[in-house]
Amino acid sequence: MQLVLVESPTKSKTLQGFLGPEYRVLSSYGHIRDLPEDEFGVEAEKDFKPKYIVIPKARKTIRFLKGESQKANLIIL
Repeated sequence: MQLVLVESPTKSKTLQGFLGPEYRVLSSYGHIRDLPEDEFGVEAEKDFKPKYIVIPKARKTIRFLKGESQKANLIIL
């Protein structure tokens, strides 16, 4: 299976129509990670490396996408 991951469910439906049945197009239903609200969010001493956290409502989607990605022989983001 060739898997295409996009952010928007509307985009996934549109792309699925263009790509056809040899591709599976799935959506993350929006952002899955963000910077923390209760701290600065970047590590200044490490070249301002961002400190991302998983958005709690996205955990189920992440588990699903991870499972589907393991079935794929190609993943396109």
